[in-house]
Amino acid sequence: VSYGKHPFGEDFNGAMWYAHPELRIKRSADEPNDNDNPLSFAYEGVQKIRIGVLTELAEMGCEGVNLDYCRYPLTMGYDEPLLKRFQEVHGEDGKNFALDDPKWVSVRQEAHNAFLRKLRQALDQVGEARGKRVPISIRLPATKYDTFGFDPQTWIKEGLVDVLIPGFPGWDRWYDAAAWTEMVRKSKVKVWANVEYYRYETAQTELTDEEVA
Repeated sequence: VSYGKHPFGEDFNGAMWYAHPELRIKRSADEPNDNDNPLSFAYEGVQKIRIGVLTELAEMGCEGVNLDYCRYPLTMGYDEPLLKRFQEVHGEDGKNFALDDPKWVSVRQEAHNAFLRKLRQALDQVGEARGKRVPISIRLPATKYDTFGFDPQTWIKEGLVDVLIPGFPGWDRWYDAAAWTEMVRKSKVKVWANVEYYRYETAQTELTDEEVA
């Protein structure tokens, strides 16, 4: 995640975000490179730095790593590597299709699955060294997750993930939890509930301060 030109960005964007604007996600086909978006997982360099950070944390003794895609689910857009792949697979210009089009879904799922396989391999090497698997948990939108390029069925089938946490960013909504438990039923993958609570100063609530705490 990056915070663009927000004051938080000075601490959280990282040097690569400033040095390589061409690696940022393009939300639309005609969006300029020099935007406020996060770095795109479509680029090898971005994947490498993400995997490097998570691997280092595991080597430091973290019990596992979490990929939180729920708050900021857009990890890739109309980015050059994906536009090239779209042309190879579908023989058409990806700029002419919306990102939630099935053709884009398949291309983005392919790219993200490749990233996740590399992360799993890196963490397995750490796990072998310390004699204990480093689990991966992923928090992702509970519905329409495929439109962001997420493919939990493949993650489960290939053993890439250990815990799935379906939910919604910023607030709670109802969704079919049974569909998720059924998805993992014949695997070792667990489904954890996601509960978020935000209390704003201007919000009215019947809860006391003690109940909120």
